[in-house]
Amino acid sequence: YLEDEKDEEFDISLKAHSSSGIDPLIELPALLQTLSSASNDFGLSFHHDTVQIYKKPCRPVSIPGSLGRVLSIHVEGLPEAFQVENDEFLMQLLGHFKECVSKVSLTQPVLVAIQSSGDNIDLESLIEKEVTDYGLRDGLEESSPDKAPEMEKTFIPSIKIELDGAMIEDVDFPGKSLFDTS
Repeated sequence: YLEDEKDEEFDISLKAHSSSGIDPLIELPALLQTLSSASNDFGLSFHHDTVQIYKKPCRPVSIPGSLGRVLSIHVEGLPEAFQVENDEFLMQLLGHFKECVSKVSLTQPVLVAIQSSGDNIDLESLIEKEVTDYGLRDGLEESSPDKAPEMEKTFIPSIKIELDGAMIEDVDFPGKSLFDTS
């Protein structure tokens, strides 16, 4: 829809709105330059001179383990109530952004989110929306025959456990190895 109309009806441009958890001296400039170039591939201008920078990652309490590295991009010039996620052109642009960002040397992944400038969704909500939209966090269910369905519990894994050990030769069976944690 937007692709057919963008030159005639709307004066569309992109603006880097806010970022969190991204190094503002090294990673953010490289990321913004990459996205500017990617926007040009689609014939759109990309403004990144007034980005709100939050050095600390935005980690929603509802999503344990989230990296909290987000870059929010606003689409300027859209009509009121325009649904960015329903537009094929903008979803192709977002896919192109993700492809280009994957080639940038970053210490950790960054969530790049596009929204209408009228939406003004905060960074925490953008992370929660992405997790929900793409099913990135599924709970583990516990049930047993003696429990009624209303008594079932859902668990969200949130602890990482590392085992320290080594592969050693089994004394009882020469030539075979086993993992020893002692």
